[in-house]
Amino acid sequence: HLPPRREHETYELGKFTVRFGRHPGTGQIIEVFIDQRGKAGTEINQFLHDLGVLISKKLQGKVVG
Repeated sequence: HLPPRREHETYELGKFTVRFGRHPGTGQIIEVFIDQRGKAGTEINQFLHDLGVLISKKLQGKVVG
């Protein structure tokens, strides 16, 4: 089981922020969060959220349908 809070590396890429979360035991990247800064609730932010969830599930070995 993963703790609710995990260490993240944050990168600013133009108008976007990308965060990589690591497994606390192995240090392996297990989750990705992508946001457009200052644009909460927009269609692009929902897409980026969904993309991050998809990438995170694949990194964790979960089946994505």
